[in-house]
Order: sequence, then structure tokens, then C-alpha cells
Amino acid sequence: MKKLASGFLLIGVNLALAGDVNFTPGEISVFQNPLGTFIDVQVTVEPVAPSFTEIRVLLGSDDVPLIDFELNPGWISPGGFTDLEGPLIQPGLGIYPYEVLFGGSVSSGEVTADKLVAGILTLDLSNLPPGDYTVVVNPDRDGDLSGVRHQGGLEPLNGTLLIHIVPEPGAIALLALAAPLAFGYSRRRR
Repeated sequence: MKKLASGFLLIGVNLALAGDVNFTPGEISVFQNPLGTFIDVQVTVEPVAPSFTEIRVLLGSDDVPLIDFELNPGWISPGGFTDLEGPLIQPGLGIYPYEVLFGGSVSSGEVTADKLVAGILTLDLSNLPPGDYTVVVNPDRDGDLSGVRHQGGLEPLNGTLLIHIVPEPGAIALLALAAPLAFGYSRRRR
């Protein structure tokens, strides 16, 4: 700390920059379907550091089954990673009920990229009741397992995919018909 002449204290703050894990589409709305709804989502990693030696990503959800992850061939092409980790579906880390872990590193040198298409994540939205759900990359929850390693240290990664399951239109129509009938029946009884 350095005391300034005006009496204020100048405090050094170390702000950790975080990279992003983006999902395309970034938000999904689907009708509830007990027969099977499988959605493919592209996963992209955008580190803040211009060059790095390793990326690890843990995708997790408390409610949405993550059933498959296919790495993008560019993840391992020339200029990409030489050593791969995963993808591991349900690696047994116990951080989330549903998990996918993947990563890559180089044994020498660095990877330079501002955006890496990691791959395609397949979600099973079957039998989920109407409501809002998420798939996340959260360094606070995974203990900095998800991150980008570079010469300056570890850059955490963050990302959220929003999923909205809405009632099937037939169920909405039944509710719309039943509500007036129930209201009319209760008025007649009085």
C-alpha cells in the first residue's frame, strides 16, 4: 500500500480475468416430450490469454443428462492440442450429477487462438418436467478444474447454457378447457 498526499490509500487489486465457454444456441426452448428430445449444442472456448498450454473444461448439470460429447477435429489439428484428455462422459468426479470432462494440452510450445470450437454436446431433454434448467462451466463449483493454463497462471472459465422446457401444447389446451369448467362448477354449487 502506498499513502497518497491527499490521505487516500492506494490498494493494489489483482483482478483475475476469466475466459468464456459459449454454447450455440445459447438458450434452448422446447416442448416437453416424454418420447425423446435430443439436442446438439456446439461448445466454444474463448480464453482471454492470447496463447496457452492447456485447457480443461468440466461441463455440468444438476438435472439435464449430458449423453455424448464429440470433439471437434480442429481441437487436435496442427496448431491445436497434441495431448487430449477425454471426453469423459460421467467421469465420476461427483461435482455434478451429470458431467462431461474434456481438455487438451501441448507438450512443447503454446497454442495461439482467441476462439476454439471444442465440439458438440448432446443433451437428453426427454422426461424433464416443464421448468428452467442449465448446463454450466463454473470454476467456483468445480474448484478451478475448468480453466486455461498459460505462462501467467490459470485463467478460470465460465459459461451457462439456459434450457426452458415448456408444457406440451395439448396439455395447455386441456388446462385452458378445464379451468372455465371447474370455475363454472364451483359457482353452481353455491
